[in-house]
Amino acid sequence: MTDNNNIFGEKVKFLRKHRHWTQENLADRAGLSQSEVSRIEKGRFRDLNEETVRSLARAFEIAPETLAQNTPFATLFGQSETLVCGPVYEGLPFTAYFASALTGLDDERLTEVESLDEKVDQICRAYQHYPIFLYRPRLYTSPKFNPETSARAVYDIDQERVSTADLLILAAVFPSLGAGMELQLALQSCSSVVLLTKKGNPLSRMVQGCPAEKVIVEYDDLREVEEGLSEALRSLMPRLAELRLSHIDPQGETAGFELGDRIRRLRRDRGNMKAGELARMIGVDEAYIQTLETKHEQISNPSLKILRRIARALSTSEAYVISGQQVPIQQKDQRFNDHLRALDALVEETSMSAKDYKELWSEHVEKYQYALSLPGADNRVEIGGRQYWVERYDQLKKKISKGGKLF
Repeated sequence: MTDNNNIFGEKVKFLRKHRHWTQENLADRAGLSQSEVSRIEKGRFRDLNEETVRSLARAFEIAPETLAQNTPFATLFGQSETLVCGPVYEGLPFTAYFASALTGLDDERLTEVESLDEKVDQICRAYQHYPIFLYRPRLYTSPKFNPETSARAVYDIDQERVSTADLLILAAVFPSLGAGMELQLALQSCSSVVLLTKKGNPLSRMVQGCPAEKVIVEYDDLREVEEGLSEALRSLMPRLAELRLSHIDPQGETAGFELGDRIRRLRRDRGNMKAGELARMIGVDEAYIQTLETKHEQISNPSLKILRRIARALSTSEAYVISGQQVPIQQKDQRFNDHLRALDALVEETSMSAKDYKELWSEHVEKYQYALSLPGADNRVEIGGRQYWVERYDQLKKKISKGGKLF
């Protein structure tokens, strides 16, 4: 095992962890086995063929020569190796995402964006206090360099990059719906934001009012961009370093995948419900469900509204979907008695079939989960996602409880 092997293995591990992938995730994307990925990361290989390097580079969306050259990432970033490899950063440099308009620009405006992109990259590489790696969509998913990339692939790639970045640097120079979406993703991911805007250009008040931790840099030329961005980094990076330390998860690589595992398990427990069926029930496409179930929580980052819809569709509580724990509101024996009383009333007052009764008993009563909701608007009750018509609705309400919802 040589030093070059160790350098290559550390690069692969760095890129994988930066994307919040497991070794299995990387193996699937690169067409390798999990054991091969493990050996590569540990430097336990004699020779790597060119195809393996290219497969890994494609998975990471970087140039093969960048991955293959025998220099540590510290050298590539222009930083001291001790900073990159120190325990404070867990071997990972800070990451920034450069957001800007790319679609529909004429040559003059596109040249201006490209010059700004190059300058921001130079500033991040040269920053002396913390190592910063800048992701530049212009080089990977822009319509100029990658017109064959599908719209969905662009969304997935850019959403993942923004969600995992410590910092969003947004060039608010030309109108861009994509950059606006990236700003919202940064807010949802609790990333800090630097807004670059030309002096005299009006900046949307909605953008100015975005509650993310942000710094606005106004400039006339690239020299002022360098001065303003460097000062913004000096003000933001110590705080980002503090956050990096406070969010180290003792569970390591398994942390962050529990939500997706739980949703997939609940879906399969509900009569082996298909991902497409769950997607239709909550109003998204099937690919989004697959993202929720397979990617790190920081990447999928579902809204509370989506989690509520998932809980309703899977006949469970929001607390269980989010944390895997039910909220204890009543003692177990009392809850059991409430269910018995509710079921007795339902058999008398609703059109529930014997099959529905049996399923309700097995799926809800024995697991002590939400079973019955009384909307109060009309003569309907909802049980485990199914609605039943009740002729004597007031009578049923009296028989069950005063609160309108069982625990």
